[in-house]
Amino acid sequence: MAAILYLTCGQRDEMMAAVLSGGFPAIFEIAQTADWQSTMSLGIMRMVIRSSDELSDLSIPRANRQKEKNRATIMTRITRTNVSDEVANWLAASIKGGRFKPGDRLPSVAQLAKDLGVGQSSVREALRHQQALGVIEMRQGKGTFVNPPSPIQLGSHVTSFSGVVRERGMQPGARVLRCEVALADEEVKSRLNLGDGERVNVLQRLRLADNEPLAIETSYTPYRLFPHLLDDRQALEGSLYELLAGRYNTVVAVARQTVGAALITKIQSRLLKVEVGQPALEMRTVAYRADHTPVEYGRSVYRADRYQYTVVLHRRT
Repeated sequence: MAAILYLTCGQRDEMMAAVLSGGFPAIFEIAQTADWQSTMSLGIMRMVIRSSDELSDLSIPRANRQKEKNRATIMTRITRTNVSDEVANWLAASIKGGRFKPGDRLPSVAQLAKDLGVGQSSVREALRHQQALGVIEMRQGKGTFVNPPSPIQLGSHVTSFSGVVRERGMQPGARVLRCEVALADEEVKSRLNLGDGERVNVLQRLRLADNEPLAIETSYTPYRLFPHLLDDRQALEGSLYELLAGRYNTVVAVARQTVGAALITKIQSRLLKVEVGQPALEMRTVAYRADHTPVEYGRSVYRADRYQYTVVLHRRT
């Protein structure tokens, strides 16, 4: 019977050290009588431990099995046929995981080839592939550098933050900063066509993409249309528009958005992890149902280094 372990490179190294030092006697005993096959893909080691009963089924000649077993304990090679793709995937995962950050210089081709146990031509091909995708930049005589993430495009169609982030293959998220029912102030009453004394759901969230903070959104929705909207705090970590559609059968059909320039404040800098005074996009949005009833007023601050706003212009006829 085979046991399969999935380990990060760091966990793999720790386990190997423990095994060789006798820290895990049972595993160490298995290592003496089993065949270990391992591959590394996207920084993860897949380790298959086979019992001695299965050795007779392996294609390794009996005379070479002990040699293979001894070699397996230090094996970190990429063994799939399309090696350049494996290297490219490993690079992409290493950059996404933060091993290599924007602006970092990557190790040389020779060093990467040595570390991964592949040929330099495979590394060069993988680097060219990642450069074509815009992930890295190869500078003649200087080395290879990680590019900053391309800005998220905001444009002239109604979508949620979560929808935009998913379109880019990232995982959206949110951290609730403020959550309460309050009386609407004059600006909010005007935007949502509310009367005196009407209450609104106030929801302020830090919006995340792959756990990176990108925006601070403050949303106001009429309480009379969406009672108890804020009761389920976990649901507030997802898409607000999806929540309105699913729970209240309210679909945002059109939105009016005003975009301006702003500078990051001290409080915003701590939340967005950027320096005070950095440029930001400030957006004010009124969202409407198909019958032109306003259902949300939003005030948001987006990091200017991660966002671009695209507008399509048409000539008047």
